[in-house]
Amino acid sequence: MKHSATLGLSILLLATGCIAASEPPVDAASPDAAPAAPVDSAPPDSAEPAPTPAPLANDPDLAEELRRLAAEYEVPAMGAATLRPGAPPRGAVVGNRRVGEADPARSSDAWHLGSNGKAMTAAAIYLAAEAGLLGTQATLSEVFPTVGVHPDHASTTLYDLLVHRGGLPDNDELPAAALAALRAGGASPTLRAGLVEAILEAPPAVDPSRTRYSNYAYVTAGTALETRHPGTFEEILERTLFDRLGLGSCGFGPPSGESGALSGHLTTAAGLRPDAGDNPAWASPTGGVHCSLLDWVRFIGWMTGAAPTDAPRALLAALAEPVVGRVPGWEVVAQPWASTPILVHLGTNGRWFSTAWVVPAEGRVYVATSNSGAREANEAINAAIAWMVRRDSDT
Repeated sequence: MKHSATLGLSILLLATGCIAASEPPVDAASPDAAPAAPVDSAPPDSAEPAPTPAPLANDPDLAEELRRLAAEYEVPAMGAATLRPGAPPRGAVVGNRRVGEADPARSSDAWHLGSNGKAMTAAAIYLAAEAGLLGTQATLSEVFPTVGVHPDHASTTLYDLLVHRGGLPDNDELPAAALAALRAGGASPTLRAGLVEAILEAPPAVDPSRTRYSNYAYVTAGTALETRHPGTFEEILERTLFDRLGLGSCGFGPPSGESGALSGHLTTAAGLRPDAGDNPAWASPTGGVHCSLLDWVRFIGWMTGAAPTDAPRALLAALAEPVVGRVPGWEVVAQPWASTPILVHLGTNGRWFSTAWVVPAEGRVYVATSNSGAREANEAINAAIAWMVRRDSDT
């Protein structure tokens, strides 16, 4: 299959690269300054639930481009959306929910976001800090006082985990006790707690000061929330983030619905095959969320300040005027078309692809999704975002 050349813009094939990140200063009066003791009941709501948003505004020119890309890259369905200052989110969805079936994808359909869910975990940590439940500068021994944290993890903080520092292992580096905890089975919170205990009691897999992408850093961060909030990580995210922002389409695992839903697709020797599989449920903090395009764009605008927001001050400060490297939930890269470095992230569970590019200082958000885990699907969504950026740059 021959594909046309992508745009003159830099196309980010986002990998899990290791880039140093600068830690923002912490105000001594900030709720981030110190951890709080666990609580037995939910904190009072800090805001009324968000009103129901208007539907995603249709973007016919984007739809035409997505149809071209979906055909060229052989992707069953694609979606993309953009947010600009002073305008409602607009976007388009094209293709079919399952390969070979005439069941069109809808603008209200949810897409699996893979590791783009990490930004939501990071946001939930900062909301907990704002409520005085824990601090982003709390060390792991302070967050997990009943765990015998290895001395080499002693100075690692929650913030370090959110920017992929701390020396946590990769899949092939898990200590034997962590593997045993997973084999023991049980509910997701039990599995997470056993896994995190085993990881933190073992020496770091790499130098803790080194930045290296780690899914287990975010599993640990999600488990930290469970030590301060009642309920499971999934219930905490629903209560503190989804309900707060009115993200009614967002949930966990592959999308589902009474009127049907998009299906992910695996690559096989015979071509793409619909597949409803996902990562293990205990891995939700690292990338188990699904959302519609509209709700995903609205969340990003809220988290990054690209749209009017009541997000925690400390979170907005951590993401403002970023330098190349890592900030909570995001990688930061320089692009010639943006006035400042931009926030980016890629997500996949092997059956879906999603990517987001954000210029908070300019109020610009671009997202694209596909319901295929094939390499070509990743190329297609990067090309879709580059097309949206080029269109905005030409106007």
